[in-house]
Amino acid sequence: MRNKNLNAEFIKVLFKRWRKNFNNTYRWLRNFVKKNYNKNQVYKWMLDVVSVIFFLAIISMLFFASYPFTSSFNVIVETERIKYKNFSENNFYFQSASLIDYYKSNNTMKNFKGRISVHPNVTIEIERIAYGAVSLTFKSMDKKTKSIGEIYGVRNDTLLGSAGKLVKIFLSDIEQRISKGETISYYVDGEILGLGKTILKNSNAIGLPLLKGGEVKMIKETLFLRNAEYVARTEKLNLGDGLIFEYAKDTNKSLGRAFGFVTINEKPGMNAIYRIKADKAKIIKPGPINKESGYYISVSIVDIFLNDRIFQLISILIPMIATFFGFYRSFKTFGKVRVK
Repeated sequence: MRNKNLNAEFIKVLFKRWRKNFNNTYRWLRNFVKKNYNKNQVYKWMLDVVSVIFFLAIISMLFFASYPFTSSFNVIVETERIKYKNFSENNFYFQSASLIDYYKSNNTMKNFKGRISVHPNVTIEIERIAYGAVSLTFKSMDKKTKSIGEIYGVRNDTLLGSAGKLVKIFLSDIEQRISKGETISYYVDGEILGLGKTILKNSNAIGLPLLKGGEVKMIKETLFLRNAEYVARTEKLNLGDGLIFEYAKDTNKSLGRAFGFVTINEKPGMNAIYRIKADKAKIIKPGPINKESGYYISVSIVDIFLNDRIFQLISILIPMIATFFGFYRSFKTFGKVRVK
């Protein structure tokens, strides 16, 4: 109890000293201004300070608007190939497929019906050229387990065993299933490693899966409101293009992690849609691959002004306020002029 009283007394004394020092500083500053400046000079000084603050605010807005902060990208593509690294447990269901396990003695199932529970850290490559068969290649990148996951049968979801580190599945009846009104979809949660392939000089391009087309939308957050987003820029993808994302590696894998799905239907190839966070996105055009091939998807001040409502409001208000203070200062100066 005694300690509590001592603490309370100490806080009271500390507060009194702080208030006394503050009052002394305020009086000194007020007397200094009165001695060295008249009222009009103080107003002029305040207007100059306000003008500098508004100028710095405009410069800061332009800097933050043009700085390449992390952005979100919405990708919609028509492609004949997609390859990604799986980040979470994912089930792939098959009604009738040919399964080849390259690291098992009984490595072939010609009429496999069931599912594969795919582990994280497995690369998944889905390929379908034009209206052809669908192939899925699973390859484990984990040196400890050396398995892509577990294989379950369709009857009572019975565990058939663990798969090896390289499994390939073929869906040859895709046209029949599509004619019955069925579509095939696979969930994507991981790092996109490739869309289509690149045709190089003197290479055999027969049967080479390509990216057919699509679009990339760059999503930005408003400058002063979190969780408020807008479409800053939209870029089209053409036949044979490539798309890569650049980002810093982080522990929680929030950057570069794509969420979406792949669907196979009556159209040639397949459609993929996913959302990803990254620092930069680059479209690679056909031709020799080097540092100069392709271009980055970037946003300009004009794009931000046209799409960010908060930025529009502030960009209009700040010049209006600055103009008002300028006119006010001019009128004050004009009022001092006397006709002789």
